[in-house]
Amino acid sequence: MIAVDAMGGDNAPEQIVLGSLLASRLGISIKLFGCKETIISILDKNDFKWKKYDISILDADQIIGMAEEPVNAVRKKINSSIVKAIQSVKQKKCKAVVSAGNTGAFMAAASLILGKKPEINRVPIIGVLPIKDKKKVLCLDIGANVDCKPEYLVQFAYLAKEHARNVLNLDNPRIALLSNGHEEGKGNMLVKKAYELLKKSDLNFVGNIEPYSIFNYYADIIVSDGFSGNIFLKTIEACAQNFITQNYEIGKDGALLLGVKGIVVAVHGNANAQAIKNAIILARNTVVYEENFYGVCEKSIDRTITKDI
Repeated sequence: MIAVDAMGGDNAPEQIVLGSLLASRLGISIKLFGCKETIISILDKNDFKWKKYDISILDADQIIGMAEEPVNAVRKKINSSIVKAIQSVKQKKCKAVVSAGNTGAFMAAASLILGKKPEINRVPIIGVLPIKDKKKVLCLDIGANVDCKPEYLVQFAYLAKEHARNVLNLDNPRIALLSNGHEEGKGNMLVKKAYELLKKSDLNFVGNIEPYSIFNYYADIIVSDGFSGNIFLKTIEACAQNFITQNYEIGKDGALLLGVKGIVVAVHGNANAQAIKNAIILARNTVVYEENFYGVCEKSIDRTITKDI
C-alpha cells in the first residue's frame, strides 16, 4: 500500500486525489491522508464507483503549507497529512510515501520519523535526467539541502552509486561533480574540497563537469549541493518549455529521497493528476526492489573520507 499526502502541493487536494484514483485503477493500493470529507467528495464527484478500488482514507486535520518553516511545522503539526503519511511507513502499514507538498517539511519529517541510514548526515533528492539516445543521468541533490559540507557530497555520491545499480544496472557508474569548469581547480570552496575527497574515495570519480557536458553523457551521476542542483534542473526545465520539445522535467513524475529508512517520493509542488499517478507508480516499482533501493549498506562509506572537515 502506498501512502499519499492528499493535502500537499499547489493543486491539492483535487489533483492529488485524482492522481491517486488513476493509480488505483492500475491495481495499486492507496491510502490517502488528509481531510476525509473533502477527499470523499472529490472521489464521489469523479468516480462514484471508487470504492471498488483499493483506496482507503485516514483523516488528518492539519496541513503544512508550502511556505512554512519545515522543522518547526513538522514538530508542531503532528496531525498533518505529511507527518501521518510518513508515520504509516514507519509503522509498516504502508510500503512507501508520496507527497507534492513542502519539500523541506517532507524531507525533515522523513529524516526525523524514519531515521537516516548509517553514516549519512543529509538526505538528498535524486532525479533522472533523460538525454540523447534514450540514455539517462542521475542528478543529486536537486533541492533537499541548499547548504552542504564537502563530505555530504561524497555521501550523496555513494548513495547514488547504490541507486544506479537498480536504476541503470551499472556496477561502477561514472561520477562527476557539477562545477563552472571541468578543470581540477575550478569551483567554489565547497566544490574544491569535495573534489579532493572524491579523489580519495573508491568511487569511479571522473572529475568536474559543466552543464553542457552532462548532455554528452560524460558521466552517469552528477553530484552537487541542493542549491546548485535545483537551479540546474529548473534552468533545464525552463529552456525545454520555451525552446525545445524534449521533456527535461527531472522531478515531474517524482524523485526519490535517498538515505532514509524507507521509500520516500517527492513530487513537484505544481504536479497534476498524471504526475501524481506516475509518482505513485515510481513508489510502487521501488517497493519491488526495496532490499537494494535504500541508500547504502552500513559498510559502504569510508568513515575516514566522510568525517567532518
